Amino acid sequence: MQVHQHVPLDEYQSNLRAICAYFKEQWPSTKIILITPPPIYEPVRIRDMYGEDDHSKLPERTNEAAGTNAQACLTVAKELNHPVIDIWTKMQQFPDWQTSALWYGSISSDLIPKLDVWMGLITVKGCHLCYQ
Repeated sequence: MQVHQHVPLDEYQSNLRAICAYFKEQWPSTKIILITPPPIYEPVRIRDMYGEDDHSKLPERTNEAAGTNAQACLTVAKELNHPVIDIWTKMQQFPDWQTSALWYGSISSDLIPKLDVWMGLITVKGCHLCYQ
């Protein structure tokens, strides 16, 4: 198990630029939308990693690092003039995002009605992503 996940920030930004350049080179008319990393609710990451709620252990990802990467993604999107969906910020604006938000494995019947609210947050200047 990897204890700490980390890609240096300059490498992350370079990778984003390379991915965008590749798609533009292969498919010039393709519209590219960048999406920031989502926020990390660290207690859930700890539970998923260790199978317990032991707050003395560290998650392999932190919300602070996700925020730094989100800002880097926003910077690259602006630099390349691509629209961007700032999931990191938008999700944290939702009340109780830590416990009511969607994360891997969290889709349950009580969360289904919230999908419309979440999808309403994910818009980029007329471009709407939908789950239908």
